[in-house]
Amino acid sequence: EDAAAEAALEEQKAKEAARRLAREQTKREEDAKKQAAAAARAASAPIVPGGPMAGMSPDEEAAIEAEDAQRRAARMPLFPEMDWKTRVAALTKGWRVLKLSATSQVQGADWKHVRLEAPVDDNGDSLLALDETFEDPVATAALKDAFLTWPTSTVLRRGSRKLAIAAITGVHVGTNAKQWCTMVPTEWHYMTINTDERSYDFGFENPAILLLWVNTLQRLCFPAWTRSINAGEMSELFKGAISDAQHRFYRSARAGSTASDTFKPSLPELCPVLYPLAKPLMDTCSELGVSFAAGADRSQKFVMWTAVAVLEAPVPHDVAVNSMRHVLSDLGFYAEGRFACSAGFYDENGLAHTLAKDAIASATAGQTREPNESGMLVIRAQHAKTGKVSVLKIKKGTKMASVFEAHAKHKGLRTQALSVVK
Repeated sequence: EDAAAEAALEEQKAKEAARRLAREQTKREEDAKKQAAAAARAASAPIVPGGPMAGMSPDEEAAIEAEDAQRRAARMPLFPEMDWKTRVAALTKGWRVLKLSATSQVQGADWKHVRLEAPVDDNGDSLLALDETFEDPVATAALKDAFLTWPTSTVLRRGSRKLAIAAITGVHVGTNAKQWCTMVPTEWHYMTINTDERSYDFGFENPAILLLWVNTLQRLCFPAWTRSINAGEMSELFKGAISDAQHRFYRSARAGSTASDTFKPSLPELCPVLYPLAKPLMDTCSELGVSFAAGADRSQKFVMWTAVAVLEAPVPHDVAVNSMRHVLSDLGFYAEGRFACSAGFYDENGLAHTLAKDAIASATAGQTREPNESGMLVIRAQHAKTGKVSVLKIKKGTKMASVFEAHAKHKGLRTQALSVVK
């Protein structure tokens, strides 16, 4: 009986190993197809370099190089450089973070070792690493049993606290608990996790680790975000938590002046936690024609968050750059490889639009600027896929020339003309 049971167990293990190999082979084939499709899209819309990042001073260039050298000396990888399995393994190992407490009984903060806990395979590897899009049923099932856990010690009990990944409704950079900001470099060095019941604040001394946790948790908690972007829904690029932090930082009154005893800003237009990404961000800004240099045009700094969105997007870099250049073209226009527009804002869906006051220097066929007898301006846009043309009439003198841009972005339209609005 023992021999039969052992043989049955070995057979079960062999079947499981065969199924795992089959899943891995299917995943490799699907990844190859996606990469081929991405390469085809990138080849059909080649990136047009914008040259060096606009407005950068020698001091800023030196600061960027110093940040990159410091990171490399510490052998700290950046999350865009890490594959999915490595990311999941890093969260499974855990990290020492500052856990804020804010209940009716206790208000304080303590350092905790927070880690990701999930089912594992026979080799001890997390099943969450099987498929980053979570189309694999095994990975999807494992996601339902995944938790964030950290030790807890109170008067009444000692043990560990568990927060189900499925219960998380939002992941953000930064905290409003400003009384505890001195325990980490700045208020931006926090990850805030929301659930239906409450929020959790975790402070990080190392911003590179913070970015890794925020981006990986966002993809774990919202796998549909990854699948949508891989399926070509590029409006989802606007929903990244890290690019949202840069957008909020630039619009905040604290932008350019965030300093503490442990943090002195050398790149005042860049969110403090993005300093480890400064070098790749500079290169991506050049590709997009935007900038985070203090001397750059305000329009280029305002939409610089788009470069961050490219780095955190779960698609190949070239595909994300080309998609974002199309988005920026919808929001304004390019002049000599630079984005040229005056200001911008977020609507309730997190999409970025701009208030354009400049016009394309020379009109081309299909572009119209038609003031009529009633003092209205006519702007036309053509649907990128169907070719259907939509028309909007706006009153001369309005300051919101982006009314149509906002409508066009929601409807998947690409503007053919930006009219002068004085």
